[in-house]
Amino acid sequence: MRVDDDITVLFSDDNWGNIKYLPKEDLNRKGGYGMYYHLDYVGAPVSYRWLNVTQIERIWEQMKLTYDHGVKNLWIVNVGDLKPMEFPISFFLDYAWNPQAIQAADLPKYYTNWASAQFGPAHAGEIAELLARYTKYNARRTPEMLTADTYSVENYREADRVVGEYNSLAEKARQVYNQLGGTYKAAFYELVLSPIEMSANLNEMYVSAGKNKYYGEHGAVAANYYAERTRELFAKDAQLAKAYHELEGGKWNHMMTQTHIGYTYWDHPPLNMMPPVSYVQVPKKAAELGYLLEYGERPQWGWLDVEADWAFSTSLPLFDKINKQECYVDVLNRGEEQLTYTIKAKEDWVRLSKEQGTVQYNDKVYVTIDWSKVPQGSVTGTIVLAGAGQEYAITVPIRNNVPAASGFVENNGVVAIEAPHFTKKVDTKEAHWTVVPNLGRTTSSLILEPVTAKTQTPRANAPRVEYEFTVFTAGNVTVDAYLSPTQDFNKQGGLKYAIAIDNENPQVVNLNAGETKPDWEYPEWWTKSVGDHIKIKQSRHKVTTAGKHTLTIWALDPGVVFQKFVLNGEGKPKASYLGAPESVYHKPF
Repeated sequence: MRVDDDITVLFSDDNWGNIKYLPKEDLNRKGGYGMYYHLDYVGAPVSYRWLNVTQIERIWEQMKLTYDHGVKNLWIVNVGDLKPMEFPISFFLDYAWNPQAIQAADLPKYYTNWASAQFGPAHAGEIAELLARYTKYNARRTPEMLTADTYSVENYREADRVVGEYNSLAEKARQVYNQLGGTYKAAFYELVLSPIEMSANLNEMYVSAGKNKYYGEHGAVAANYYAERTRELFAKDAQLAKAYHELEGGKWNHMMTQTHIGYTYWDHPPLNMMPPVSYVQVPKKAAELGYLLEYGERPQWGWLDVEADWAFSTSLPLFDKINKQECYVDVLNRGEEQLTYTIKAKEDWVRLSKEQGTVQYNDKVYVTIDWSKVPQGSVTGTIVLAGAGQEYAITVPIRNNVPAASGFVENNGVVAIEAPHFTKKVDTKEAHWTVVPNLGRTTSSLILEPVTAKTQTPRANAPRVEYEFTVFTAGNVTVDAYLSPTQDFNKQGGLKYAIAIDNENPQVVNLNAGETKPDWEYPEWWTKSVGDHIKIKQSRHKVTTAGKHTLTIWALDPGVVFQKFVLNGEGKPKASYLGAPESVYHKPF
């Protein structure tokens, strides 16, 4: 289509905050260019419009691309209802007023300045942290897209960590609320405390539903506890909305009536629907002992004597003196009456958080190692769990001989590294690395600036970052790069980076490879990347020796946003939404 020179051409994001197209030429056309951006959206894969789920850091990164590529005449932002989008609206307009005045390093100060303007300077720093954290947590996955399976109950304590982060944030927000003067209380409740409490409650509800399923599948009475807990938290969601609507005599009545629980389609359900839960039939008999091990294999149905019983994993994962792991034994009650149990280690170097207990549902006992007492050589400890006439032996394997370690250290086949935590950074005259604080699902992110830089070449002239890491065994390694879901906005074959371990030839990875869009549907790659707020690109490598190695990343195209790298050795990686938490960093003396 030919457009007259005096007409403004308006581009847009993909409805999820990712710019789709930017002009490649004719930047001096009379009508100029504009951008239509979203903080709120009705459509596929699932609408998001209940609470703010947008990080200002992502607005900054995408709208910087927009501005620096010559899209300067008109910026429009879709906000749905003005509430609860006050904070990202403020940032969008302030940034639009003077994009050159706010650089990546200025973003943390924006939170503080905004909080000070709304609530005074006394608690501005604390409120800034609350705003930065809750928008980060909500941007991991929109509330409308949460399910009982989003966060892993089994691996990396992910579900518990997410709930703990939200609940800790809610407690800090309540402390600030109680310290504020009366003039600020209602505004703080509406802008900060209420969305944090609602989000914390919703995430715990879905995690409780996940635990209900997890314990039910393992024949544990704890399933019934989490079914009831899910019901309680579902009811609390309505109570929190009611409190919001009654604030200041109903000043903001109905603003939280947007349904947000129980989506089965892109549009909202007619009413909030609690996630499904199940109840187990508790045998009408005395207590029965069972257990699960952290990172143990899922038990399969088996036969002991003539009765059906569970076959349990009998070994904890490997412990080593660099990672100093802590793993748990989840003691389960599978009967009607309370269970009294004992748990003891045969070796004095195996430490237990407790040696006995009485439980109705389940109880976690944490296992650590006293490395000052571990004998030399290959050794294995034993834990004996007993109760209700049953006894189980659990082995505690030790990796006592580890190679000289430096950098991020393998933990049971996995090395996880946050992108900004590089060992070495190399910039060039043409382009340089920039850390964008708080951007992403876990810590911060790395981008290439200027965002209009030409495509670089690996090894020859590209900026690079290096990460030292240590593995305990040689073999094949896959590297999962966690990247923001940036679109191929310049339509020149995709955005690329290069990757290598040690001195191997760099592999060029295309962030947008295979991203084609049929005319009649939303493609699967897009619905997954915007739902997860991440793209994971995988490369395969080989390390020939145990010990220290170097992972090198070259930035080739601006627009690639690096969040995290996870290296997996041979074997099946543990499934989780956020990926393995960052590995221990070891610096030799």
